[in-house]
Amino acid sequence: MKKGVVLVIVIGIFLVVATLSMASLYLMTQQARINEHKIKRMKARSVAQAAMVKIYAQLRDGQYGPDSSTQTTAIPFDIDGDGIDDMTANVTISPAGSGSAPSGVRPVDITVDY
Repeated sequence: MKKGVVLVIVIGIFLVVATLSMASLYLMTQQARINEHKIKRMKARSVAQAAMVKIYAQLRDGQYGPDSSTQTTAIPFDIDGDGIDDMTANVTISPAGSGSAPSGVRPVDITVDY
């Protein structure tokens, strides 16, 4: 009789420990995914800022003339230095004065897929 009670108690403790282990494993996995997404988002923001600096410099240098058409370009970035482009900034330069932009100002739209 005592062996049966001890077995039930041991099985109950095992189930509690297994449940807690599974719950903590699930939470750690979710946190890892959240952190990975956060890091990718931060890298994408840095890529967008770098693309903005590059495009503004090119606009100042006159590489994009005063065209009346929308110009789209993709700028690849190798973030980790392994020679493989990790992210690409898609840049759209609209004609001067288009949308809500003042006359003589060319709106620039930058998107990064991550």
